[in-house]
Amino acid sequence: MTTDARSADSATGTGTAEDERLEQARLRIRIAEAAIELIRTGDSLHLTGDAVAAQARIAPELVQREFPTWESLLAVAVMRWHEVRLRPLLEHATGGRSRRVPGTPDRGEPRRPPA
Repeated sequence: MTTDARSADSATGTGTAEDERLEQARLRIRIAEAAIELIRTGDSLHLTGDAVAAQARIAPELVQREFPTWESLLAVAVMRWHEVRLRPLLEHATGGRSRRVPGTPDRGEPRRPPA
């Protein structure tokens, strides 16, 4: 089942390589954020691919495909956590001119420095 035209194109093989890369990046972000949430909440003392998949509401095989080793998932999760935590600091330091971190909600127009 597809939810939009882009998903439908990907499912039928008519999507562009760029669309496929974008979907893969979104999936990897979703998996990383699920791992971060499990670590943050302490819901699991021993994280597994199955626990991360359940948190992300995806098949465990997708976690294994995108992150074949636990170390690779942990490295991406730490980088993602770091990006999200730094974003407000970068926006403040650059007066709102920093680049948006992919996969994070847009906070509207960039802030302008006080006149």
